[in-house]
Amino acid sequence: MRRLNVNLSSKKKIKHIYIKQLKKNNYRMCAIFCGIIMLSVLAVKNVDIFNGCDKVCAHIYNPISSLYNENSSIVFASNIVKNVDKNKLKFITPIKCSEIKIEDGVISYTIDSSIMVVSPEDGVVTAVGYLPNGEKYIEISHSLGVKSRIENIYLTGVVSGQVVRKGADIATTKLNEIVTFSIYDNGQIVSNIILDKNQIIWQN
Repeated sequence: MRRLNVNLSSKKKIKHIYIKQLKKNNYRMCAIFCGIIMLSVLAVKNVDIFNGCDKVCAHIYNPISSLYNENSSIVFASNIVKNVDKNKLKFITPIKCSEIKIEDGVISYTIDSSIMVVSPEDGVVTAVGYLPNGEKYIEISHSLGVKSRIENIYLTGVVSGQVVRKGADIATTKLNEIVTFSIYDNGQIVSNIILDKNQIIWQN
């Protein structure tokens, strides 16, 4: 076998080439690593962007329901209100306006400022439909036998079977329209109610 003689000068050249190649490899690995980090950051940002788009789309699709706007899961239930004690229900007025009238248990609101309609108490939406006169209504079950109904709304933000929270936006109406609200106990309208600021007091 032929022996290769390497002098000092050659050794220095080989060492220089080795170090140069090593630095090149290190730069390459560093670039790859930085690229992976940048891609990860972009991926996270894109997720945020897409989530933002989803939220915007949700706002456009349903601009009045906080349950939809928050992109939270919509809860559907049928028996959730059976165990609620009706004596513990504390209704609030579903609409804020300056002209309110009460007659035989029916509260009439003349819309003069806010067009938002909120749920008067926790419950489950049992019906969203139209009356014979063409007015749209929402009916909510709050406990066994106790329901409330809001009539002459414009846009609905809930569907039948959906759980709603007290004070949550569920619909809109139009300015200068008269929206009515009533409470039913086992199918009979509750006539002994009074308004105390924002509270609807159910008298015994």
